[in-house]
Amino acid sequence: MADPLEQEAVELLQRLIRFDTVNPPGAERAAQELLAGLLRDAGFEVTLVGRTQERPNLIARLGGVWEGHELWGRRKLAYEIDHKADGIYHFITLEAEPATLDELSRILKITDGVMRHLAVRRVEGSRPGPPPPAPAVPEPQYAGNTRSQEEE
Repeated sequence: MADPLEQEAVELLQRLIRFDTVNPPGAERAAQELLAGLLRDAGFEVTLVGRTQERPNLIARLGGVWEGHELWGRRKLAYEIDHKADGIYHFITLEAEPATLDELSRILKITDGVMRHLAVRRVEGSRPGPPPPAPAVPEPQYAGNTRSQEEE
C-alpha cells in the first residue's frame, strides 16, 4: 500500500490532468480554481488575475508582515567567507508564520548576493539595535613626534 501523502499527491495530479487546458483555447480557470481552493485551505492568500477570465494567473501569498530594515553597514567578518574579509550587514524584522520563514530562508540560501543569513525568534519586548562600533585605538603619544632624538 502507498504512503498516504503519496496517494493524495497522485489523486490531485489525476484531478488536474482531467481538466482541458490545451492551448489554444487554454481554458485553465477550472484547474486554477481547484488549486486556489487547496491553497486557501492551507492558509495562503489567493488571487486570480489576468487579461481574460479563461486564462488568469494564480497568485498565492503566505502571510507575513514586514516591520523594518536597518542597514548596519560594512563590518569585518569573524572569518573569511569565499576570500572576503568583510560584508554588508542588514537587520530585517518581520512577523511571519514558520512556513513563510522557511521559504524566505530557502530563497536566501540560493541567492548569490547573500553570503550568510540567520533567522532568530524575537523575544517579547526586546528591540535590538546594531552592535556598537569597535572603539577607536588611541594614537600612541610618540606618534606625533616625527623627529628622532639624534636630530636634536
